[in-house]
Amino acid sequence: MTRLAEDPLAGPIDGTRRQDEFGAMARAAAFFIREIGLREQAARQAKDRADRALEDLRRTQADLIQAEKMASLGGLVAGVAHEINTPLGNALMGATHLEDRLAILARQASGSNLRRSDFAEFQETADEIARLLVLNLQQACELVQSFKQVAADQTSGEERLFLLKPYLEDLATSLSPSWRRAGHSLRVDCSETIEIDGFPGVLAQILTNLVMNSITHAYREGQRGQLLIAASSQGADMVTLVYSDDGRGIAPADLGRVFDPFFTTRRGAGSTGLGLHIVYNLVVNRLGGKIAVDSLPDRGVRFTIRFPRRFATDNMTLVAAVPSPQEQ
Repeated sequence: MTRLAEDPLAGPIDGTRRQDEFGAMARAAAFFIREIGLREQAARQAKDRADRALEDLRRTQADLIQAEKMASLGGLVAGVAHEINTPLGNALMGATHLEDRLAILARQASGSNLRRSDFAEFQETADEIARLLVLNLQQACELVQSFKQVAADQTSGEERLFLLKPYLEDLATSLSPSWRRAGHSLRVDCSETIEIDGFPGVLAQILTNLVMNSITHAYREGQRGQLLIAASSQGADMVTLVYSDDGRGIAPADLGRVFDPFFTTRRGAGSTGLGLHIVYNLVVNRLGGKIAVDSLPDRGVRFTIRFPRRFATDNMTLVAAVPSPQEQ
């Protein structure tokens, strides 16, 4: 019986052919043990099916998250391409105008009718065009350089040492096509000396998702908003990063669900509900930090992220010791 209790399908019970009370008990025990074995077998099969379904779901969710990350990077590329068109177009127009003026000056010189006043006028025009060329090309160069670093960090995901403030400023510049086109402003408030040894691409993805979330959800059509990225040191080992907007805020009933996968209030408008879920996972699993959200209707939203300056497994205890108003 001990052997059968450990494995109900190990073999038959002796004595089931007897026609006395012991035989009846043996037959009843055999029946129940077989039923137990069959049900246990069915339970194991059901568990295996559930495990496979869960693994498929996790794989699908991971694919969707990766697609969402690539979509945000693609949107960044499109925005930068659109934004860079203006300074390059202005530079081309100035260069063309300068070319025309040079042709006129050459004809005047070859015809020996170039006057001092003509040359002075050309010199004044050339100086102004050169100034505009330098200004527009510098603007295009800054946009390309900031985008180049941010895009490289997002795609590579490598760990490196970097100063936080210039990186945040580069990120704000790279995102400027999106928030400027929507009529918003984005300000960076950060100490010059904060240095991070971690994953800048992860930080870029987090803030990109937060900014795009504000642009998509926080404001009504035509409403102008103020976005803020503020960072400060918290002791020698921790950094507090606060992202906020002054939009319509989050309803109290939704506040506890904003980091849930696939939760969105604008599914009909094409939102996947993965943006803030990605933020949560990146903060916790890649930065080794914690994230909290505070919001009131029509008073905007504030995301507070606390993470170690240097990412390492032994820093996780530092994060756990830091209190937050509403940790998710």
